[in-house]
Amino acid sequence: MREILGLEGLWPEMDQAIKIEWNLGKRCNFDCSYCTVDTHDDSSPHLSWEVLTQTVERLATGLKGRRLRVGLTGGEPTLHPQFLELVQLMKRRNFDYVGVTTNGSRQKTFYVDLMEHIDSVVFSYHMEYHRRAKVLDSILACNEIVQKINQDAGFERKRLHVHIMMLPQHFPEAEALIAELQKFKVQFALRKIRPSYQRIEPYQKSMVAPFYYMVMPFEKPGVIRTHENGEGSDYSGDGAYYSEEEHQWLKERLTKANFENVITYAQKDSEVISQKENVNNYLANQENQYKDWICWAGIQSLFIGADGRVAVASCKAKILGTIFDGFEMPTEPTKCPRRWCTCAADLNTTKIKSAYWSHLTRASRSWLESSVSERVDDNSTSKDLPC
Repeated sequence: MREILGLEGLWPEMDQAIKIEWNLGKRCNFDCSYCTVDTHDDSSPHLSWEVLTQTVERLATGLKGRRLRVGLTGGEPTLHPQFLELVQLMKRRNFDYVGVTTNGSRQKTFYVDLMEHIDSVVFSYHMEYHRRAKVLDSILACNEIVQKINQDAGFERKRLHVHIMMLPQHFPEAEALIAELQKFKVQFALRKIRPSYQRIEPYQKSMVAPFYYMVMPFEKPGVIRTHENGEGSDYSGDGAYYSEEEHQWLKERLTKANFENVITYAQKDSEVISQKENVNNYLANQENQYKDWICWAGIQSLFIGADGRVAVASCKAKILGTIFDGFEMPTEPTKCPRRWCTCAADLNTTKIKSAYWSHLTRASRSWLESSVSERVDDNSTSKDLPC
């Protein structure tokens, strides 16, 4: 067994960038059983063009000098009637990178046209969607465009990959999809589903902890109970969501994503080694528990929620303000208050187990050097390193 001591994004050029995960709203044309009512519906209003342009300007001027890398999410972000105009506006304002995560339900021509303007697309493949064959058609069409652009450029100018949402009882379909993606050299990652939970009503105040139903595929509500521990649902106890055979299948394959996006620093025996891998490995092995670690969320990342609140990351460990009234970026890394880090967008943000391991990652080495310099200049110990 390894003990993870630190991790960081794979690409050094990302150190001068800030990743912004922007949720354009809850509106979605899917109703997946594993997606909570807090994150999707079919009725929420779209953000106005005034709010969108105001937010772009706040980011462009307030973060001047930083490379801005934006990922648009939802809901289903492409449902916004001015989605393409928003992408074009960000590119005109010199955003370094604009990507989108989509369920792939729009027409193939929409995605083909979009590839001219966007830098990255992530297709989430949902096996509860009845017309998912057309999603694969769009994936393959866009992948052909990306491969041609990258080949002509001589480097990875655009990116495309697929998140396969591993729905119980649909693993044979997933295997067929994997074979098709491999045939056309499409990057993909398998995503173990974190099932949605719904609180049992009526809620009894006398309970020591509130109990929740685990929502099973195609069933609302489900039949399996769990409890919330004050830090969100404890996903280590979701064993009943998959069968024993499915758990074994996932254990053998979840760590086999065909691309890397993070560097892990881990101790094995008495040696600290570095390894390039995919963030899904952490999820597969339940190595995504970083409470009290030092995290660069808020410095390397921001999250803009569907309600307009701005947080340090999608975990919402700290709220910084809103896109309506403004927000202030932190200048120091923070101690993580969450038990579980569950979002792939957050998992490649730099983290170290304690200040003792500051020498491991690029960002923490820079932070350590600047902190020591400030302490020497101030002739003071008022800025002790957290540990």
